[in-house]
Amino acid sequence: MYSLTGRLNTIAFNTLIMLAVLSALNYFSVYFDDKRPIILKEFTVNNFDVFVKDNFINEDALSFSFDFKADLRPLFNWNTNLIFTYITCEYNTTKSTFNHITIWDQRTLRFETQDHVLNLKNEYPEYYLTDINKDLRDQEIKCYLNWEQMPIVGANYAKKVEIGSFRAPKNYVSKSRRKYHPGPENREFNY
Repeated sequence: MYSLTGRLNTIAFNTLIMLAVLSALNYFSVYFDDKRPIILKEFTVNNFDVFVKDNFINEDALSFSFDFKADLRPLFNWNTNLIFTYITCEYNTTKSTFNHITIWDQRTLRFETQDHVLNLKNEYPEYYLTDINKDLRDQEIKCYLNWEQMPIVGANYAKKVEIGSFRAPKNYVSKSRRKYHPGPENREFNY
């Protein structure tokens, strides 16, 4: 009545059901946990490096150095595999009601504990802050720390928190065309 394949089928089915139930418990045990990073130092702009009206690409381009410090350790739990953090700038102009630009990003793995505290001192953006309408001058720009948690089991989810704001210069800072990357030529990248 009971064959070997029937018994193996029962064992495999029960094992897979138990694995699915444990995975769901794993996911829901941390899903409703609303942890946020601890902001140790708000986003502050030190100086404006490049602010040009780039006629070659036909847009405004802004680069600056900034300071920011945050502790990401509260975001990590036993189900977190990777956290992708990035800083975005948002502003409104008369021609475009919502502009959202990523200026800096970093992957933080669970086992790389030296990267769990972001300590950005005199850091330059990885990407220029640009505006194709050439309406960036004297705009109030809000900055946000965004993060996406990628768990071992379950769906990814993203959140953000405001970390500061600054105002773009009223006049262009430099006359030359922008460089390929913002900041000094010999700077180290975080990837």
